[in-house]
Amino acid sequence: MGIRENIKKQIDLLGYGGNLSKFAKDKGLSNSHLNEILNGRKRYNEGWLKRVASALGVDVDVLLSPGPVEFHPPALKFNMPEGDYVPIKLFNDPVILGHGYDMRELRPEGHIAILKGHLPVGFSSHEDRVVCFPTTGISMKPTINPDSFIWIDRDVLREDVVEGEIYAFLLPDDGVTIKRLVALNEEHIVIDGDNPDREERALGSLKGFPLALKIPEPDGPPIIVGRVIWILNRLIEKSK
Repeated sequence: MGIRENIKKQIDLLGYGGNLSKFAKDKGLSNSHLNEILNGRKRYNEGWLKRVASALGVDVDVLLSPGPVEFHPPALKFNMPEGDYVPIKLFNDPVILGHGYDMRELRPEGHIAILKGHLPVGFSSHEDRVVCFPTTGISMKPTINPDSFIWIDRDVLREDVVEGEIYAFLLPDDGVTIKRLVALNEEHIVIDGDNPDREERALGSLKGFPLALKIPEPDGPPIIVGRVIWILNRLIEKSK
């Protein structure tokens, strides 16, 4: 469900029964402007979205929420035959995907081999295009479990970004988080974790999610700094 559909739904919930003109009149909004935007004939901006949210008595996030998203965990392959393996640098924290870090100057924790066939075409087009990280949190369970490894392709073009895939996102505080892109429009992207646990969503690492991030201007810094291309969950138990 998109932003325009969310607005119409909230108007219905207020008892207007789809009567946009009455809603606009009661709330001091331009009826023609409201109709043009909700019918897709005109773009909206952040200021207009905040005014409509105030008129509806809801937070802007309610209008940005895409609703439940269906996804399927990736199929993991084990006991692979010998093949053409490539060593990929392993780093401890995906924060190095953010601004101010140069992979060529960072010392990796080690290297993990991956079959060349699991890497994107042209992965060697620039140095350290693909890097690997261990995972610790549970916000992406059951897709990505703690003590797993993820391989991230740092070469992400805007035109290739699609809903439903898992990316590394740069947050406003310069932190980096691994989440699923669940909605995308002209001005915002909405990200969320896969963990459905209610307590985790209310009080844990997913408090405040789904989270809407404003898309920067074309010449601004990107907020998508990598795409998860491979997940390997560790099956070996720790020694007791």
